[in-house]
Amino acid sequence: MKRLLRALLVPAALGGAMALASASPASAAARDGKCQTGEFCYFYNSDYKGSLSDFTSSVPDLGSKQPSCYEFKGPGAGKGKCTKNQAASVWNRTAKPVTVYFNSGYAGRSMTIKAGAKANLITGGLKNNNAAHRIGSPPPASASWASPVPSTAVITARAYYSSGKYHGAVDYSGFSGKFKSACTGTIDRIAINSTYANRNAYGVSGSTNYLWVNCGGGVRMGYAHFYQRDLPSTLKVGTRVKAGQALVNVGNQGNSSGTHLHFQVEVNGSKVDGHNFLKAKGVSGLPRG
Repeated sequence: MKRLLRALLVPAALGGAMALASASPASAAARDGKCQTGEFCYFYNSDYKGSLSDFTSSVPDLGSKQPSCYEFKGPGAGKGKCTKNQAASVWNRTAKPVTVYFNSGYAGRSMTIKAGAKANLITGGLKNNNAAHRIGSPPPASASWASPVPSTAVITARAYYSSGKYHGAVDYSGFSGKFKSACTGTIDRIAINSTYANRNAYGVSGSTNYLWVNCGGGVRMGYAHFYQRDLPSTLKVGTRVKAGQALVNVGNQGNSSGTHLHFQVEVNGSKVDGHNFLKAKGVSGLPRG
């Protein structure tokens, strides 16, 4: 009888302990399609909509093929698709900053999201071009990037004009003096009288003047509307320039209705929003916008 009672009581005691253990509160569960405290989450659509993909740790490569990729798990559009190069917005519910990268291995252009913040990934930069993320403080901002204009400048146009016509650049107005190189690199093109009709009040013949700097890593930056007469003889194709170095006086030459800098950025041949590109690089002193 004693042996029988012992045999009956031991499983009962274990079952009670297991029940108590399962009843205790759980911390954020990884990879369950719910964005919980302590997690970093990608969303398939902008504005934190569609299926989500949640993480509690850094991932150097999200993977691009099933079954090895990290897929969207939550309900909604995109469920079951690979997260890599498919995310449009994010929510950082960790207590640390999280940096999203264009390339695997925490490389390429990046965007850092503060702890607790939500953000739409940069259009033309990281939206649907996300390969990795790292939880924790990002590396210090590189000295290879700088603001091309003073913080008091005003943004008067972005990728599209108010009329809806495609522009493909950022226009900075409301400042005088020289604009600066936004990166460390080499001048690889100077185009004088490029193909736009002249509309300025100074009688300068031809059209828009451009100066292009190759920043390396597939990044090129263009600066336009300066006058040829203001171009220093020290600036020529092959000249090495540093981030923050003064280049040419801002002008109103060519297809321009007022003195301003037309600032254009290309990454691997594709135009991106130059202002947002520099913000993602951690550049300080940029105008608001």
